[in-house]
Amino acid sequence: CNDIDESYGQARRTWHQLLAWGFVACFAATSVGALYDHVLHWPAPYPLVSLPGLLGTSGGLAMVAGSAGLLRLKWIELPEPTLAALTRADRHLLRQLLAVAATGLALRLLGDSPALGLALWLHLSSIAWLFSALFGGKFLHAPLRLLALARDRAEARAHAANGTGSGAA
Repeated sequence: CNDIDESYGQARRTWHQLLAWGFVACFAATSVGALYDHVLHWPAPYPLVSLPGLLGTSGGLAMVAGSAGLLRLKWIELPEPTLAALTRADRHLLRQLLAVAATGLALRLLGDSPALGLALWLHLSSIAWLFSALFGGKFLHAPLRLLALARDRAEARAHAANGTGSGAA
């Protein structure tokens, strides 16, 4: 990954991986919670030391760290190599992901307090805001990036196979 000065480094990659794996952990927490509720009839909220509690809390913390780190890089990087509209879309998606993670963690912190209803409304609203951009916005980055990585791996294998052959290219 390129850093803010376009050299190769680990900062952007680290923040991006924290964000991506945090998102996966939160999705897993939601899925396990749905199974607990609808299949096993164990209603939420789940304790911190449970599979949904551990996945959701660790995923939320990773998402907050990753999105905040990437937002910081977006604010300090040089604007020249990217389009302004693309940078705005990046920042918008990162703010959406940060809002989802922060409101999810707020639910964990509030427990059974009177503010829980408002916090739940804010969390579900932030999720709706995030998924409203799912198919037409920057969120398509994830599946497209996976396809690009698969193509790159296939091309690397093809080049390696051609390079170790009889010498004919």
